[in-house]
Amino acid sequence: MIRFDKYKPLAPAIVRIGLGLVFLWFGLTQIFNAKSFLGYLPSFAKQIPLAPLTIILLNGIFDTLIGLFYTLGILTRLTAFVAVVHLCIVVIGLGYNDIAVRDLGLMIMSLAVMINGPDHWTFDTHFMGRVKNKVKTKSGFLGDALGIKIKLK
Repeated sequence: MIRFDKYKPLAPAIVRIGLGLVFLWFGLTQIFNAKSFLGYLPSFAKQIPLAPLTIILLNGIFDTLIGLFYTLGILTRLTAFVAVVHLCIVVIGLGYNDIAVRDLGLMIMSLAVMINGPDHWTFDTHFMGRVKNKVKTKSGFLGDALGIKIKLK
């Protein structure tokens, strides 16, 4: 019998990277095949003073950036928050259908990533950890010379 308990620490990274790959796929598909997404453009998007294909192209670039940030773990919480807001707008724009239900699931997964924050395998964890270590003083506080006590975790 397989014991999955030892793999629990991987779960947040699997969800984050999985979301990143989904966003990358949709983003790149919108960039290289924008016409296939014209039917999904919500009616309120017609009030934007841009051509429909331009809106889809810009959304594709946006989704691609979210996908890259998710996959690499850059600004993990902020990326997840932006994804939640974006997917909320998408779900509302689509109305009730199978695609909106899928996007609702992605939104809930993004909310979970936002709550969890950076996992062990993110750029945030490795790079920001190094930056914090370089900024720390011997007492563990930043700003001791100015009398400011900012505790770094």
